Amino acid sequence: MKIVILICTFVICVFIGYRFSRKYKVRLNFFSALVSLCQKFDVEINFSRTKVKNIFLSIDEKTRQKLCGLDENYILYLDGQKEFSYETLYKKISFLKDCEKDII
Repeated sequence: MKIVILICTFVICVFIGYRFSRKYKVRLNFFSALVSLCQKFDVEINFSRTKVKNIFLSIDEKTRQKLCGLDENYILYLDGQKEFSYETLYKKISFLKDCEKDII
């Protein structure tokens, strides 16, 4: 009986650890993609005077997936299809706190 309880406890702890690590890995990927996007903005706007929409459209697919739809929602705002609000911009992003959304 003790072995069954230990195995169940172990499985539950592993599951909880997996969930937390997955959450923080998604956050890490999002913020690293956001930093690379900001660096791309710095280079493209300062040197080639590229428009913001074109910069968003030229993002590679790997970075686009890590941004969790932030770029797509912003492009829709630039096209006039959506209004600019936190609910529409951060629609698919549930792991950010409100203060983090303000800073971004």
